[in-house]
Amino acid sequence: MEDNRAPRPAISTNKVSPATLPLLSLLCIYVVWGSTYLAIRYALDSFPPFLLIGIRFVTAGVVLFAIARLRGAPVPTRIEWRNAGLIGALLLAGGTAGTALAEQTIPSSTSAIIVASAPVWNALALGLFREWPSRGEWLGIAVGLVGVVLLTADGALQGSVIGVAFQLAGLTLWALGSAFGRRLHVPKGAMGHAAEMLVGGAVCFIIAAFKGEALDRPILPESMLALVYLTVIGSMLAFSAYMIVIRNLRPALASSYAYVNPVVAIALGVAMRGEVITPNQLIAVGVIFVALVVMTLARPPNYA
Repeated sequence: MEDNRAPRPAISTNKVSPATLPLLSLLCIYVVWGSTYLAIRYALDSFPPFLLIGIRFVTAGVVLFAIARLRGAPVPTRIEWRNAGLIGALLLAGGTAGTALAEQTIPSSTSAIIVASAPVWNALALGLFREWPSRGEWLGIAVGLVGVVLLTADGALQGSVIGVAFQLAGLTLWALGSAFGRRLHVPKGAMGHAAEMLVGGAVCFIIAAFKGEALDRPILPESMLALVYLTVIGSMLAFSAYMIVIRNLRPALASSYAYVNPVVAIALGVAMRGEVITPNQLIAVGVIFVALVVMTLARPPNYA
């Protein structure tokens, strides 16, 4: 009988080997989540933060739930809803909503730079379960943080103190959600992702109601386009990819997206807002790449 407690790839495929799918998923996260910081900034021009994240993930969750049911997936059990709810609340109502709150007062690239410290927070969260990084992975984390320091050397973290605090709080909750996501049993594939999104999005709606958030501003075309992008690409595609990653790759490598996202965010700032990349930032890109190589080689991926 299959042991449902063992980590395993969330989506089976005949075209992609089990050893390749998590790495392709990680590449997807590198590109997509680096762009979502800017998309959130555009969406916030029309939507308040918790309503934005609630609409994004409940919509994505409903679509994925319907797809899973059409494919014959059973409705989650009570325990599976509980587990998915805990993970979804921490990741989405905590981590993603924390980013939206932060971006009300700090630039999207600054938010992405703060998130570059995620491997350290993830390592500490997993330490609660006595799963510490190897020495090689610690080295990769340290090198990555050097890259973060270089990125911020030009004053990139200047901005609202409360915005930085919201981002750090969200980052902490995201790390806890990732740690639980490696251990708690949820339904396989799209059904598990849908359950996490539905509960996480519902929690966002509850918080939005408590805060008195309302759609009382004109809905700008660019804000609606950003919301569609966040829902389809940032949620349905990239969040599903992230759940594959955290259940199949070593924690340090799984959280390495945090080092790449600032690079993507800065590049988009240059392309879409005319921002200038400084020599320090160019050097930081190289340092971050070295960190990724170190973490990748420190220990082979842990596939189930």
